[in-house]
Amino acid sequence: MKKRQIWRSGLCLLLLLLGGCKTELYSGLSQQEGNEMYAILRSTGFNVEMEVLGAGKDQNVRLKLPEQQVARAISVLQRQGYPKQHFATMGDIFAKDGLISSPTEEKARFIYAISQELSHTLSNIDGVLVARVHVVMQEGDKFDKNPKPSTASVFIKYVEDAPIETLTPKIKALVSNSILGLDYDQVSVALFPSSLKRITSPEEVSNGGMMYLWAGIGALLVLLLVGALYYAVRAGWIPRKIQTPAIQKLA
Repeated sequence: MKKRQIWRSGLCLLLLLLGGCKTELYSGLSQQEGNEMYAILRSTGFNVEMEVLGAGKDQNVRLKLPEQQVARAISVLQRQGYPKQHFATMGDIFAKDGLISSPTEEKARFIYAISQELSHTLSNIDGVLVARVHVVMQEGDKFDKNPKPSTASVFIKYVEDAPIETLTPKIKALVSNSILGLDYDQVSVALFPSSLKRITSPEEVSNGGMMYLWAGIGALLVLLLVGALYYAVRAGWIPRKIQTPAIQKLA
C-alpha cells in the first residue's frame, strides 16, 4: 500500500512538472489580437493555451501558460509590440449624445478622431511599439490671403532592429493623403528606437523553460529515490543496521 502511494504521488508530481500549472497571462483581448499573440507565443516555443470567453459583442480571449514562462512571454510580446494600445474610432468620438456641439468643438473632435485613426493604423506596422499622430488643421477663413497650412507630427517608438527608417516616406505619404489639404512636406516623422529586440526563433526562448524542466525532473528523481529507499527499509529489504560479526579471540 505504501509503495503504491509513493508511486502515485511521484506520478502526480511528474505530471505537474511536465504540464505546468497554467496561469493567466492576458485576458479581455479581442479575437484578432488574441490570435496574433497566441501565434507569436506558439512559434517561439511557449506552451500557451487560448480560451474564448463570452459571446457576441462581449466575446473576448484569454491566454494562459505555465507560471514559470510568464515573465519571458511578456518580454517576447513586448518586443513584438503586444498587447496593442486601443484607440478611439470615429464612431466612438462622434457618437450621438443628444447635445449640440459648437463648430469649434466639432473641429476639435474631428482632429482628435483623425489623430486616433492614423495612430491606430501606424501602430499596426511590424516593429512599431508606440505611434502617435498630432495634427494641426489649417487656420484662417477662405478670404485669408496667407492662411497657415495644416501640419502633422508623427512620433514612432519602434523595435531597434526593425527597418522603420526605410518606411519614413511611406508614413509621410499615408498621413498627408489622409488629411485634406495637408502637404507631404508639412509632415514630420520622429523615430525613436527602443532597447527591445525582436525574438524570431524558438531557441532564444526555450533555454529558460528547459532549465526549469530539468530542475523539476531532477528534484522528482531525488524524491523518488528517497521514497524507494524508505520503502525498502520499511519492507526489510535493506537492513536498518549492518550487523558485524563478533571477533572471537583466539585462545
